[in-house]
Amino acid sequence: MFSIENQTANFNSWNPRTELHGEERVPAADIKVDMAVSNDILSMFDPTLKSLLYREPHAGESDLVDQADDAPQLSRLRFPKIKNSIQWNYELVGATVIIHNGLSGPKSDIELDDCTVDKFVFDPQDGGTVHVSMRIQCKPSEKQAGRLYELNGNTIELTIRPPEAEASLAA
Repeated sequence: MFSIENQTANFNSWNPRTELHGEERVPAADIKVDMAVSNDILSMFDPTLKSLLYREPHAGESDLVDQADDAPQLSRLRFPKIKNSIQWNYELVGATVIIHNGLSGPKSDIELDDCTVDKFVFDPQDGGTVHVSMRIQCKPSEKQAGRLYELNGNTIELTIRPPEAEASLAA
């Protein structure tokens, strides 16, 4: 199950909007983020996805990074001629999203509950890095919306946790 803790990400766009809940309009927003992470993240979506896209380096292909103890063993693109990103049909409903913001620790964090995280796109890179982009649908308070507006276009630190019920099922 997908989750991240304190991951550096790019806050690419902020789209405030409203949603209808019955006949009442409720403030809502879409946030688009992307991050460059280890290809190990692919295993959170499917246990075989990493080995589908990556392979071990052949003799003579490795560099010093590949020789490090903590280097991903599957670090070379299996199909380097594929140039398109991969759209992954996955939706995490009811997630808690925390944008760590400021020096005051948890007091300055922006915590958004009951979020939907979807529209995942993977852009695998040779060497074991994958760029992951996603959309976060949320319902920020007025104060949170103002703070999110100020973060648009910046680098952030991001935590995404699945809903408690799903997290306990996965454990």
